[in-house]
Amino acid sequence: MKPGFLLLLFLLNTALAQPAPAESESVRREYRRLLASDDAATAKIRLWIRDSQDPDTPETRQITLAGRIQTEVEPVLEAYHAFIDNHPNHAQARLSFASFLTDIGRHETVLPHLLKATELAPELPGAWNNLANHYGYQGDPEQAFRCYEKALALAPQEPLYYQNYAAAVFLFRQDAGYHFQLEASGVLAKVLELYGRAQELDPDNFLLAEKIAQTHYSLPAPGKPQAALQAWKKAESLAPGEFERQGVALHLARIYLQLDNPDQARQELEQVYLPIYERLKEQIGQEILSPPPTVPDP
Repeated sequence: MKPGFLLLLFLLNTALAQPAPAESESVRREYRRLLASDDAATAKIRLWIRDSQDPDTPETRQITLAGRIQTEVEPVLEAYHAFIDNHPNHAQARLSFASFLTDIGRHETVLPHLLKATELAPELPGAWNNLANHYGYQGDPEQAFRCYEKALALAPQEPLYYQNYAAAVFLFRQDAGYHFQLEASGVLAKVLELYGRAQELDPDNFLLAEKIAQTHYSLPAPGKPQAALQAWKKAESLAPGEFERQGVALHLARIYLQLDNPDQARQELEQVYLPIYERLKEQIGQEILSPPPTVPDP
């Protein structure tokens, strides 16, 4: 498993809303109650985890975190098991349960439910997308690529699937080279192609624009700074707040340095004042003051 894959789970394990199978009103109500319990427990756990990372949180709250999470998830797990025992052919419930199991870190129990969901409802693109996510997490990129392709064949207008596929291709570049029969530069071009399609469908997504801009750091040197500059400018135009905008400014400063434009780099740094960026700002400022030595002509 690639180490960076866990960082994408907030995005990759999203099961988009899909049409529910034909069922009685009582089953629909039961399923809605189940999802409400899932959402409430997940929201509470995420809040606890975020609070536990605050240095002002009492140590006792941090020590008891695991126990509180276990107490919170057990009733939801029991409810899912009961629902699936009563309605074993409910594909959407299988998909939702797999997402919940992923959220709480029970990865070893996820695969049977995702496989069953794709068996019961092979037309459900969210099931193929989440199955691809799981294969990627488990370090089986070839299976992941095939499942992303099935999800996109079923939902070619869904930007999330293109974004997920691009992220997996980038993380598993060597495997992607074998899959697509491409050299390294061709694989990176494929990543940008997939991200570009996602951006066409979701043009106002800052996080997507930022991911595309970051991908340019891995491109071969010829033309890289200029292409990266355009990508970061796009991200800058979508930044939702000062935290994001100033983060982009730091990247732009580095790109302007690569383009041998220290004056513009300084202008970008002048826009950065948040304390969290102080160290990076200082490092880039030192690079401006100490440019690399020029190589004399032979």
